[in-house]
Amino acid sequence: MREPGTAENAEKFAEMLFSARDGIITIDDEGNLDYWNPAAMEIFGYGEGELEGKSIHDHLCPPQFREKFRNGFKEFLKTGNGPLIGMTVDVEGLKKDGTTVPLELSISAFKLDGRLYGVGIVRDMTENLRIEEMVSRTERLSALGETVAGIAHELNNPLTGISGFAQLLLINPNSTADTKMDAERILSEAKRCTKIVQYLLSFAGTDAQETRILHLESAFAPLIEILEYELRCAGISLTWEYENKIRTVIGSEARLQQMIHNLISNARDALQTVAEDKKIKLSISSENDNTVVIKIEDNGSGMTESQKARAFDPFFTTKPPGKGTGLGLSICHTIVKEHGGTIEISSSPGAGTRFTVKLPEAKRRKTAPGASNAVSGSRKGPSEQKYALLIDDDPSGREAESGFIEAMFDLEVDVVPSGLDAIDFIEVKDYELIVCDFDLSIMDGEQFYKFLAASEQGYLEKIVFISSKPELEGTRKFIANSGVPFIAKPVDALEFQETVAKVLSEKRRSPENQR
Repeated sequence: MREPGTAENAEKFAEMLFSARDGIITIDDEGNLDYWNPAAMEIFGYGEGELEGKSIHDHLCPPQFREKFRNGFKEFLKTGNGPLIGMTVDVEGLKKDGTTVPLELSISAFKLDGRLYGVGIVRDMTENLRIEEMVSRTERLSALGETVAGIAHELNNPLTGISGFAQLLLINPNSTADTKMDAERILSEAKRCTKIVQYLLSFAGTDAQETRILHLESAFAPLIEILEYELRCAGISLTWEYENKIRTVIGSEARLQQMIHNLISNARDALQTVAEDKKIKLSISSENDNTVVIKIEDNGSGMTESQKARAFDPFFTTKPPGKGTGLGLSICHTIVKEHGGTIEISSSPGAGTRFTVKLPEAKRRKTAPGASNAVSGSRKGPSEQKYALLIDDDPSGREAESGFIEAMFDLEVDVVPSGLDAIDFIEVKDYELIVCDFDLSIMDGEQFYKFLAASEQGYLEKIVFISSKPELEGTRKFIANSGVPFIAKPVDALEFQETVAKVLSEKRRSPENQR
């Protein structure tokens, strides 16, 4: 075994100090810097040779703590001991640029050639504290999510009563016109509240693991409705666009809502430095007929190349302490990967930012009788059973219309409230008839008609539209150009029977064949 103090050991010791990841600092008995390794220089932001021989109390200690440390150093010089010798403590250090850095400091002492020296081992705790804060924030968010979910579930009970009594008033033959008008308003507002409750439940994670066929426009609509108010208050306009030919993906509604929420929140924060005309745009489109493309664009501060390179790193943030977790974009990246997609950033300083998410389109095919599928309702039954699809978001109206179809034509009826929901059904079941309300709030009649035309499944010959607003110019033009049978609300039973019977007995030509 080699004796300590040899030249070879001294060289190894010096190399060890030089390569250590923690900062190592020695000071002489006058409180001046005697030595520090590259790690210590990096922590405090100095270069080699800048502080050697200078007081560490004047340069590395924040002003408010200098007197305390000087008194402790005087005690050390008198006794060879001090209040921090042999201890590990949390302190703040002063960097060259004047900012402070949280440190873990371990202090010891040694004597050489009759002089006392202090040794400090310092570790930058910035990242550790950030992670601790993230864990704490995550725990608080989890607790908040549980609270929100509980409140949302409780709200469902009175909403059920409000909605139920409103519908009873609408179908009560003794209700006056004014009563029905009030009941419709109550029902409409109850539906709005129900959408918000459903979004809160999904965002709180109650169905985060549920994977099914999703129409993104329908999935994002309640979230956008909630965010629009917050953004308007911040002077930000939010617009969103999507194609008439609706695309679907297979995934978790809650997780994809969380992704959009995070991306829009990120865009909102990027617009804080913009004085006016603050804009966020959400668009949904398709690419190569098998990819759904989601874009979130803003005209905010933009990102540098180095920021873009680290944007999806966990805990990386350009926001000041307490203003950002550094997890939002990382979570988005994880969600996109979970759904088999990609996410890209296009940005430059002062020119805004665009996030582009690409997800695989759901592969749709006809299913065998009894096959499992996310679509609710009965599957294809015996060959003699025939089906009709009724699309109407008015509860009282669809009960009567469904009764007409079943009684007059012996068709089993599937009932859905929107064109988006209807898409699932027509992809897995054959229908003899489709009766559709033209004035739907989600994917209206004209959009649904365009989808049927693009699908080329022959349903244009089987559809009948009903409408409470046939006198509107847009509706009248569509009726004239499409040739699709229209029935005005309130539906007359005899007119309904004659119109549907004609559709079932005759094959009408599509507009393409009429040219």
